[in-house]
Amino acid sequence: MVYIKTIYEDLYSKINSKALTIEELQKYFFEIINGKLNEDNERKILQLEVYLINAYNNYINYPYSRNKIYEYENSTGKNKLLIKSVIDKTENGDYF
Repeated sequence: MVYIKTIYEDLYSKINSKALTIEELQKYFFEIINGKLNEDNERKILQLEVYLINAYNNYINYPYSRNKIYEYENSTGKNKLLIKSVIDKTENGDYF
């Protein structure tokens, strides 16, 4: 967030005022990291995406509720993502 606040003031203002949907935040995040993404840092940046989305999801409706970003699937016994990563397009749900 410090990097975003320093370099992307307009985006930070939108985040701070809760003006973005989770999907819009992911789109902006991808625009920021797209040129920096490579095979060596993809997993680290994927984790950063998860932390950012989870923190924003907790923040936008605080203190009332949160948007569901996953749901429990009885047939598999695992959580199923309701949103998709902008970095990892596979069905990789290890992070959420």
